Amino acid sequence: MNLLDRAGDRMVETVNPGGRSAPHVAAGVLVCLGVVAASALLARRSEPGAYQRHLEREAGGDRGALSAVWPALFSITTLAALRLWNAPSSPERTRALTLWGASQALNAAWMVVSPRLRLLELAGGLATAALTAAYAREARRADARAGGMAAPAAGLAIGNLVTGEVWRRSAPAKPTLH
Repeated sequence: MNLLDRAGDRMVETVNPGGRSAPHVAAGVLVCLGVVAASALLARRSEPGAYQRHLEREAGGDRGALSAVWPALFSITTLAALRLWNAPSSPERTRALTLWGASQALNAAWMVVSPRLRLLELAGGLATAALTAAYAREARRADARAGGMAAPAAGLAIGNLVTGEVWRRSAPAKPTLH
């Protein structure tokens, strides 16, 4: 068996643990691609809220230390959702997929609304972190590997909130000489 065959087998094992049919897997891929495409379009059209603009000014244009990691992490949680989609049916699977969908909807809503108040942005961040943690927990109950794939996103959501608050509190009141 050559390297490409092994890689293909591993990919199938990763996204299709339940041995679902090709049309079922394709439907899951289409759902995930649709969510990713919608998120990309909304992110492109949305304006950052006042608090995000404040952080960018204070950080010299940096969107946050963890912003570079988010795309990869969202991709992993989406792959976890695809893995759950293809897992055997169970109440845990249904709850996990519902939580993933709710998290995607909340993120889309926040991109459209783009709250101007820091308190609302904080509430959105906390809600996202809570939904992601609940998603990872339910995903682990339905499929341990999917839960493991989703779990880091919850920690990063909380870390992003903390980082933003640290930036806000540590920003100098006046420009410094260095």
